Amino acid sequence: EDLLTRMLAAMKQSAAEICVASVRGRWQPVFALVHTSLTGDLERYLRAGERKIDRWYQTRDVLAVEFEDDEAFLNFNTLDELRRYEN
Repeated sequence: EDLLTRMLAAMKQSAAEICVASVRGRWQPVFALVHTSLTGDLERYLRAGERKIDRWYQTRDVLAVEFEDDEAFLNFNTLDELRRYEN
């Protein structure tokens, strides 16, 4: 519930270019705040054919913000996966 609030506060208190959610030390790369000054760098990365966003993160100044609720970051790629979770 407080994802954005906590991440914004952490980013404002640091010099980090990227703030990413983390659970037990494991980044949740889809849940991130990225400074707009990185737009060109990210575009070059993608034009080079790269797609692993966490690999790009590692080239920047990143701050991880720890969250306790790992279920808040569950990933379902198919309807079947969601159904299995719901049962």
